[in-house]
Amino acid sequence: MEMTPSHQPEHSCSSFVSCRSDWIPRRRGRGAGSGRLARSPVGETGLELSVNRAIGRAARRQHCGMNEIQTHRLNALRAGTSRIVLQHARTRVNGRPASDASVRARHQTLMAACNQLWQLGYQLRDIQNLEQRHVRALVQHWFKAGYQPKTIENNLSNLRLLSGWIGKPSLIPERNASRFFLPEVPPEQLKVGTVAARSKSWSESGVDVGAMIERAHGIDVRFGAMIFLSVAFGLRRQEQVLIRPHQADGGTHLRIRDDIAKGGRDRDIPIQHPFQRAALDNAKGVVRQGESLGWPRRSKQANIRHYAYLMREHLHISKKASGCVAHGLRAEYSENVTLLAGLVPPVLGGDKGQMPPARREAIQQQLSENLGHNRTRVTGAYIGSFRVHPRVPVARENTIVYRGYTLNVTADFQNNRMVGVLAQVREHVEFVAATPTQLEARFRQAVDEKLAGKSLGGGPLDPGVSGA
Repeated sequence: MEMTPSHQPEHSCSSFVSCRSDWIPRRRGRGAGSGRLARSPVGETGLELSVNRAIGRAARRQHCGMNEIQTHRLNALRAGTSRIVLQHARTRVNGRPASDASVRARHQTLMAACNQLWQLGYQLRDIQNLEQRHVRALVQHWFKAGYQPKTIENNLSNLRLLSGWIGKPSLIPERNASRFFLPEVPPEQLKVGTVAARSKSWSESGVDVGAMIERAHGIDVRFGAMIFLSVAFGLRRQEQVLIRPHQADGGTHLRIRDDIAKGGRDRDIPIQHPFQRAALDNAKGVVRQGESLGWPRRSKQANIRHYAYLMREHLHISKKASGCVAHGLRAEYSENVTLLAGLVPPVLGGDKGQMPPARREAIQQQLSENLGHNRTRVTGAYIGSFRVHPRVPVARENTIVYRGYTLNVTADFQNNRMVGVLAQVREHVEFVAATPTQLEARFRQAVDEKLAGKSLGGGPLDPGVSGA
């Protein structure tokens, strides 16, 4: 029976409010269903059927204006590529089985590449004849079409796998492939930004995490338990809806098992704080033994969509509405456990000299493993890098001009804020805001008030400066 407000268990989230404050440490800067949800029941036949349907739809769109022979040849290219994908893509590089979603995503990318090759004039008939000139043409097309560097790298990764499957493993370089195929493009334009330049956590975006947990619990006890677990253990959305809390409780750690993690990578997350124990006990109180936390009688994807809907429409968590996204809970967890280990993250003003390198790297390695990764450098996406000083976005060309007045903008890294000083005035007039957009809004409002007869900022304007 699906949980509704009228069928909620006899417990509340008040038990975790008391231990919330010390789990979310004081920060530098602005301050502080029945059974496990089944995977998509798409077997080999179903997957091939969905793939073939996708090929058919693409063919109908692609073949407009093509003669029958060209249509037949392109269909042959796509069908041959599809067979190779279905033969090899079910197994990951590490030997683990790939999910149906991963196979479909890889198939979609490679089918699109076949279409694009023909659009570019390379009427390849057999993917076995793929050459570097074909890959170069694709990469140049993607770059000119405005694809993001990360998208180009992902596409090349899929093509690299395909080249290995057809016996041409050296077709695409393992490193700096984008630069290899685009030597005329400045390297900085091809750089994939994986290091956080500013905090992505809810707290640093001005969101009261504890209040949000309570609010989510009031909307739906399962939803509240998911968010509570994510803050406490840094779980992904998929892990939140698929986890079986009773089975996951390992006493001193949370067990992520049974292929619910990304890539099927098992891990144990240490339970080191009362907040984490409260989160897990709360989740165990919401569902029965053996039951997953997701909503019953929904598929995994339906659960994820419902989760996203509640997050967006009921909690109003989005980049536009709150300045942060649901994935920011993983950044929240990362910052919390790092701070509790005695290390201030770079996005919160920490530098590499605050502790010996060996100890700092050990903390980062543990965080990486807790998040479901292996490499230490992955933590840069959550807490920033100690090699790169975090940057605060600065307004256009460091100045804002409005109605004849100019505001010189600088970034205050220590306090993670924007500071604007009015130019061409006798007294120091300063504006402060968290973002360039807020700073510009305050500046424009002050100028409008000045021109309407009021004072500007903290002091009067130079009478010699006239508004346009």
